Amino acid sequence: MIEARSRKHCSHNRIQLSLLLVLLYPSLLFAEDIPLIKKGGVYEVPVEVNGAITLNFILDTGASEVNIPADVALTLYRAGTIRESDFLPGQTYRLADGSLLKSSRFLLQSLKIGKNRIANVPASIGNTASPLLLGQSFLERLGAWGVDSQKQVLTIGTKVEKEASTAKQAYTQSDKSLSIPKSVELEEFFIKDDKLSYAGYDIERDFNQREKRSFATIKKDGKILAYFDKGCCWKDSTRIGLLSLLGNELKQLIIEQYSGGASCCYSYKIYQLFPQLRLIFDDQTYKTGYYPLEIEGEEKLILIRMIRPLTDFCNACTPVTIAVFSYDSNLGRYVLSNKNFANYILQRQHSQRSKNKLDENEKREILSAFLDYVYAGREAEAWKLYNSKYTDTDKEELRQNILREFQSDTIHYAIYNR
Repeated sequence: MIEARSRKHCSHNRIQLSLLLVLLYPSLLFAEDIPLIKKGGVYEVPVEVNGAITLNFILDTGASEVNIPADVALTLYRAGTIRESDFLPGQTYRLADGSLLKSSRFLLQSLKIGKNRIANVPASIGNTASPLLLGQSFLERLGAWGVDSQKQVLTIGTKVEKEASTAKQAYTQSDKSLSIPKSVELEEFFIKDDKLSYAGYDIERDFNQREKRSFATIKKDGKILAYFDKGCCWKDSTRIGLLSLLGNELKQLIIEQYSGGASCCYSYKIYQLFPQLRLIFDDQTYKTGYYPLEIEGEEKLILIRMIRPLTDFCNACTPVTIAVFSYDSNLGRYVLSNKNFANYILQRQHSQRSKNKLDENEKREILSAFLDYVYAGREAEAWKLYNSKYTDTDKEELRQNILREFQSDTIHYAIYNR
């Protein structure tokens, strides 16, 4: 009898402990192990695309976006699972068979791993030889996940001790952003020569006189690993340099290219070169704008990029605001952090004056302040400012233009839909 009561008591305690663990760590209840396929030193995982087809994607935490080869994108497009409205703003993209797609970037309606389905995932179209990559545009929305290399499984819903990753940012300076240190002078780090070497990599730039284009390459052991061809019509429209961004002695590679002409845009890529080549910042992920990049801070530097979400103004007089990126040590790359640096964004405000008729400069100042609030994550306050300060006769027409711009703006989407 006593032994039976003891067994019953132990069973009761185990039940209580199990319930307590579920309450304290609910992810344990929902944790899911998904088998991985190891090929050539990388892991592949089955992913259902747009509810229509399941393909094996390479699990790539270094890729900023999901990558879909052009032939797969064409198949999805012809099957009707990619719609015209899914394409993000950009240039027309010509596939190998001559077919035209509206952009090299689009939104996948859904990606599903195991029981986890995520909607509206930004993806890039690569060439037909490029692999299917499961990048951060999906992984950072997955929640807590990790890879168990011994069991060769992807665990979603709880952390694995080793190789764990999480969508949470390790660096959140929320509302302390007014104390950001002075800017880093990038001009000091771009070299005058055409070649530099670091950590076993050779980085070179060159200029094609006949085509009037500048370009850069990253090589290792004579093999080209990356090629950059966005430079314009003189050699210095492509610049390369090394600087230490992450608070240690290691240096990162920064590549700047200026496209010139009507596009008048700068583009930037930053790579970690040790222990392996890794893209840690790509401004083209968010199509951020027309102005040179600025870097501020000391340990986890903040990347600030001017963005242009409106099309009603010329390039020189358009309203501008900023996008702030901070380094996330968990993800191993820079991530959009506007909400964490709201105060820093808003300190750029200029005093506004209300008039019945506005000249272009005053109009720009009001709309710039409006955009500062929007991209600081305070859109309701932004519209209050717009309603009270903007009094020109095109007020309602401009409001509709702004709303249309927001629908296709990737930074606005990232701030308000995550």
